[in-house]
Amino acid sequence: MKRNSGFIGELQGTTTTIAKGVHDLHDVHIKRVSTTWPRAKRFVSLTPSVTTVTEGNSMTFTLTTEHIEPNTTLYYTIATVSGTTMVDADFTISPGNGGVDGSFNTTNLLNQIFLNTVLTFGLVAELTPGDAESNVFKLQIRTGSTSGPVVIESSNITVTDAVSTGVDTTINLKVSSTPTGTTLTSSSLSTGWSTTYGFQTAGDATGFSYPLSLTDSHIGDRLFQATVDWPNNNCPDPAVAMWIASNGRNYPQWQWSGTNSTRVSFQTNCVSYPQLNTPNGNVQGSSISGALNNFVTLHLWHHQSSSVMRAKITLGEDDWSITGTALGGTSTPLSIAYSTTSAVYFGIGSDYDNASLGSESTNFHKLRIRDSNFWVAP
Repeated sequence: MKRNSGFIGELQGTTTTIAKGVHDLHDVHIKRVSTTWPRAKRFVSLTPSVTTVTEGNSMTFTLTTEHIEPNTTLYYTIATVSGTTMVDADFTISPGNGGVDGSFNTTNLLNQIFLNTVLTFGLVAELTPGDAESNVFKLQIRTGSTSGPVVIESSNITVTDAVSTGVDTTINLKVSSTPTGTTLTSSSLSTGWSTTYGFQTAGDATGFSYPLSLTDSHIGDRLFQATVDWPNNNCPDPAVAMWIASNGRNYPQWQWSGTNSTRVSFQTNCVSYPQLNTPNGNVQGSSISGALNNFVTLHLWHHQSSSVMRAKITLGEDDWSITGTALGGTSTPLSIAYSTTSAVYFGIGSDYDNASLGSESTNFHKLRIRDSNFWVAP
């Protein structure tokens, strides 16, 4: 005797991709027990990477779905819970650059019951204390359009106003592994960590050569500083750099002079001179022979509010106050007209040909990043 589906009409096939039609109850049971019977599409979770984010930084939300097809178009909206209503201009990074609302596609992974789709948002840091907004927001996922039904929403995210707290962070690099607050990216250089010598770099700089960067991106006026133990060699060539964060960690390219569209770099050409290179051109200083076998501190100002980059090199370890002897004709900082309103990364690198890691490599001991609330003005 035929089972139910065969008894009433022709035998119906059972598929694991749709539930429409008449199905054999035995087949249904087998498919369900093996978890292959199709379940209703479900939005499982929307998990933020943090619950508090400071302006000028970025964060992610991970959307977990079940039985949602890969590359399915969904929609998002930013819902302001408290504070000033958030607008497109509050975000430097968002899916499709949509700002407070837009669309995205689920992860392109085939044959997966559960999909994890990561959405990244970057928060603008306003430049003046009057711009403090005290925002709390949540992310909503919708179907159909940005005004369609909300299918899931995140927990509340508190935004810390950068202008209220300011930025002043010092990072010790004399550690055994990548410290909190920095990101190490593979590059053309050899790199290493030492509790004695700090972050070590060696090798010929070709292509991307700024392997260590600050994890957070920054917007607005900033002073980025790095202490370097200059070895007993004329050409360890330490450098500090700044580049637009949306281009990625490994975007900036090493170049000795002239215009470079990928980054701003303050670098030393042996002990011959320091130079400040930008997408708008470059400017050079004079001899820095006093650096040999001494500690030096590199200073790079992104003076966004004045649309100019400035740079200086001084003698001394951790010369954060910029009171050490200026080298290379930088008593008045090197300067060139350039700035960006985009979020930027700051990083360090070198071009020390034929060197190996150790006491005589290019060794960075500390980094410091400050905004204009705390910096030493150029």
